[in-house]
Amino acid sequence: MSDKKRILITGPVFPPAGGVSIHLKRLYEFFSGSFDIDFADESRTIKPGIFNIRSFRPGPYFKMINKSDLVFIHSGSQLLRFLHILVARLFQKPVLLTFHSYPATRYGLAKKLESLFLASVNMIIAVNEIIAKRIDLPEKTIVRHAFLPPLLGKEPELPEVVLKWINNKREEGFQLVCSNASQLVMFNGEDLYGLDLCIELAHRWELQNKKLAMVFVVSSLEKNEEYYNESAAKVRSLGISDRFLLVKEPISFVSLIRQSDIVCRPTMSDGDSLTVREAIALGKPVVVSDAVERPEWSILFRSRDINDLEKVIAQTANEKLGGLNKETVSFDGYYKPYEMLFNELTGGKKYEE
Repeated sequence: MSDKKRILITGPVFPPAGGVSIHLKRLYEFFSGSFDIDFADESRTIKPGIFNIRSFRPGPYFKMINKSDLVFIHSGSQLLRFLHILVARLFQKPVLLTFHSYPATRYGLAKKLESLFLASVNMIIAVNEIIAKRIDLPEKTIVRHAFLPPLLGKEPELPEVVLKWINNKREEGFQLVCSNASQLVMFNGEDLYGLDLCIELAHRWELQNKKLAMVFVVSSLEKNEEYYNESAAKVRSLGISDRFLLVKEPISFVSLIRQSDIVCRPTMSDGDSLTVREAIALGKPVVVSDAVERPEWSILFRSRDINDLEKVIAQTANEKLGGLNKETVSFDGYYKPYEMLFNELTGGKKYEE
């Protein structure tokens, strides 16, 4: 029997790829040698051998929590968050909770209920200062952005069809831009991840005969498959398939970033974007909307402004940006704080920032 401490992680398990599922994947890859890690998966994609909360099997779920030394919650659903906290506390298990997002509009009964549940949590991680302020529990909240550097040796190669398309563009003298969406979402009636902006951008490049091409990855079609099909049809109708590749599978975005010249993140809203931090760590210029506060080295454009996006991408393609020309992936300062937290909450050394 293993003498390693056991951690139960709740949240969306990769695949499909998304900011939270990639975060959990990297936690597992890094810590599975020093901790026994189980998952209570909340994704709609069922994976063999991984317990999924949507199976509605309370027996295995209770058993996993009872066996754990720490319950680490990453749930996006408030209801599931409450469930995990309640059951963990019933079994007297320590709880670590990460908020990857937090709506500004939570109030009334929902806010009171959440405050009641959060009072029993051992420690809370907020991925940015705004979320920490909205939670308003400074005595037990720390701010730590969600980015964890990739283990490059574990990243899969790009699919052959994608790599071939990229290599063809390279041979034709094109610079490559990449962008992505975990899934297609409408936000206030508009495209949250900016797929529509990217298609229009590629159309303008075609009309101006610019040597720029884009790969846009949609990791999952759990939502808005019809919108994806409409977008794919628009790419064909505009005649831009030779400079805009739309991918509908969860490929390694890290591998795609490494093959690209520019990374684009045209979202209308965001948390602490994994894509942006990966691009910076991998030495790539990253053009991002100003919808939220962005990390240092981000290159901003006005959110939902296609003209400004076009201008900023063109300027970025024409410039050599000093300080962003080599990969700076490092594990120092990223994984160690989690190890210290795990050790404290499972009975080891006290965590200190």
